[in-house]
Amino acid sequence: MTFLFEQLLASLQSCGGVFRLIFFDAFKPVFEASFESSLWAFREAFLNHCRANRVDHAVFSHWYAPEWKEHIMTWRPSFFLLADDSLASLGEKDDDEEEEDEDDVKKKGSFQALMLRCLSYRVHVALLHGLQRRGNRVMAFTVEPDNHDSFIDFNVQGALQPLLEEEEEEEEEEKDDILAALKAFQKRAGDKVPPDAMLRCFLLCRFAKNTLALVEAEKGAMSDLLKLAVRVMLIQEMLLRYVPLDKRAFTTVEFNDWGLFSEYLGPILQNKFYPFLAEELGRLNKLDIPEGVQLESCDIFDGRLYGHVLQFVVGVALKSKKSEVKADAFKFGDYVDDELKHLWTETSSKEKFFPMKLAELKDLEGLEPPKLPAILAARKKPVLHQMKSELMSAIWQEEFNFQVTEEEVEEKPQLLFDRYQWKEEVRIDAVLEAQHIERSAAQKAWDEKMRLRGKITDKDREWQRKKEDERRQRALRHLHGYAKSLTGSDALHHPIIKVKSEMAPEELQPREEKISKKQQEIIDKNNAKKEEEKQALSENCDEIGGAPVGASGPP
Repeated sequence: MTFLFEQLLASLQSCGGVFRLIFFDAFKPVFEASFESSLWAFREAFLNHCRANRVDHAVFSHWYAPEWKEHIMTWRPSFFLLADDSLASLGEKDDDEEEEDEDDVKKKGSFQALMLRCLSYRVHVALLHGLQRRGNRVMAFTVEPDNHDSFIDFNVQGALQPLLEEEEEEEEEEKDDILAALKAFQKRAGDKVPPDAMLRCFLLCRFAKNTLALVEAEKGAMSDLLKLAVRVMLIQEMLLRYVPLDKRAFTTVEFNDWGLFSEYLGPILQNKFYPFLAEELGRLNKLDIPEGVQLESCDIFDGRLYGHVLQFVVGVALKSKKSEVKADAFKFGDYVDDELKHLWTETSSKEKFFPMKLAELKDLEGLEPPKLPAILAARKKPVLHQMKSELMSAIWQEEFNFQVTEEEVEEKPQLLFDRYQWKEEVRIDAVLEAQHIERSAAQKAWDEKMRLRGKITDKDREWQRKKEDERRQRALRHLHGYAKSLTGSDALHHPIIKVKSEMAPEELQPREEKISKKQQEIIDKNNAKKEEEKQALSENCDEIGGAPVGASGPP
């Protein structure tokens, strides 16, 4: 499941999409009533996986919470990607029961209620079913915000929100610090437990320890049944470490037809193990995890592999005279045996792991496992049939009278490869071709002139450089003049100031213009005239205002 989710998210990301996963705690009673505890345990494991790998996500109580609305208004997503499933299995009753629970009937439309609430924020809703990727595009069926019905949404909220906000049960007794216990387990494990299996082994050992503590002093079929379940879980853990996911795609028995699994060990998983996983992972998800603590929860349990190991163990025990399974049956390596012994030590059991005794289970109904199905034979190599078209043969050869002739073709045209120095099988970069700027007419004339001369001297290069600077200076001067004519664009494009590198620093200073006596006399005369005009204007303004010149008080 985690792999399928990661494939979907990777497709969105590779197409340029930015996503954020949203988790609602209100789905817990909905999932547990419809899919039992296994799906909620996976939800907690996937949330823990997102935290460990820093996948962008957020957690809310339910979709009617004000925090969710505030989050939407702040983040403003382009669309929501939702499933449009109806929880048909929710609230199904046996034939002898007359009516369905009213609350379960309301919970059936949880996904549709969430969709209505998302449409109320004027954001499109994309449906998960039918999602396709083609190239760099991801396509899906969408529901537009115009389809939102406020009357239906209001009534659905009134019926469903009280169920989502039910008060939690009274708090149980204080439990131990799970984070401190995880750190202590990690310290004791050392190199006997891989980092990616640390959290998985920690939870499995805690469950095994609690289960064995209940039946340690008891004897009988039920006690041996629980011990068998714990041992098979630990063996399943060893196989999870060393058997990759693709190698577990093998044929096995149908566990629902096996009495031992469907009547006894299957309910232990659903009613004991999965709720324990969901509770412990939920406690971890509410804590701030420090650096160095392993929290990888991907591939946390493989129920199919668990059933396959159980079928093997029971089959070997039934063939044994003492109804027991020894360590030789698995043929584990020494390093696997050491890791298995370490996990068994963490359960605080006084018994040895091997042999696994099943003598008390002989009289249990449905103990004998079904036979494994036959191994599928390897597929034969595909045979490719030659495709021939008589119609096309007739058209090309008979109707048009085409004749196939063999002509001697020159290996390569000498004019292109010898004279113009063409190269064979050269890849043309489209980006570089688009970036290429064609040379101007003056530059082409210069190139042609230099080609005919056959030799370029330093004097020619210096002359060419000066000409290029002059052209660039004229262009920038024109641009500078145009910029001065635009509002707010002045001083954005300055013309080039040509400076010789051999000039002294004092020569770079701007020269003072020399003014003759006649010019200075004219300038002074103009300045005096401006002062007289200014003084006259000031007197006229004072007369209009009614105040004498130099008066400081009111008129």
